[in-house]
Amino acid sequence: GQACYFLMGRTYTGRAFRFGLLISNFTFMGMPLAENLLGTEGLSYFALFTVPIRIFYYCAVERLLSPRTRRESRLHALRQSITSPPVLGVFAGLLIAMTGIALPNAVEAVVSGLGSICSPMGMILCGMTLGGSSIRAIRQPRFLLMPLLRLAVLPACIAVIFWLLPIDILFKQIAVLYTALPCAGMMVVYTVRYEPDRAAWQDASVYVAVTNLLS
Repeated sequence: GQACYFLMGRTYTGRAFRFGLLISNFTFMGMPLAENLLGTEGLSYFALFTVPIRIFYYCAVERLLSPRTRRESRLHALRQSITSPPVLGVFAGLLIAMTGIALPNAVEAVVSGLGSICSPMGMILCGMTLGGSSIRAIRQPRFLLMPLLRLAVLPACIAVIFWLLPIDILFKQIAVLYTALPCAGMMVVYTVRYEPDRAAWQDASVYVAVTNLLS
């Protein structure tokens, strides 16, 4: 991801590629696939595998997608990220999972409902952004490069690297599964929030739509 960012001249296209290659749709597509392909044990390990990715995702999203001129100081941004509701929510979820605390049914229903709308809302925003674009504008080679890297090249590279490592086959499968997932739907939401250039909104929408369709 970082290599694409530098090769594309540190533009909004590079920032979108960096984010799209680093963060996949590991919750709403990854977890059902992990359960179906790897079983309950595989799902548990996959959920643990994504915990540090979630923390990195919420802490670094602004720096990954914002132009340099719009970024806050690193210390302030880090402090704000660590104390943000998504990151605190990750730690709260870990605490509940480890201690076995049972939430009231009403609270559990609200939390579950809020969580389930994230990716759908991202896809709705994706569709709204693409609705104002012409077919000719999105028929550019770079829009095919993202799905090629995200869905084929990256999983193949990880498969080769991990296959040579002396670790359990289940962990190898989890790593390959994560890298073979499409771009996260929330990529569009965060691009709209942090990137002032509207052309970037279209790019992010196309990357999310195409990778999800092809997967």
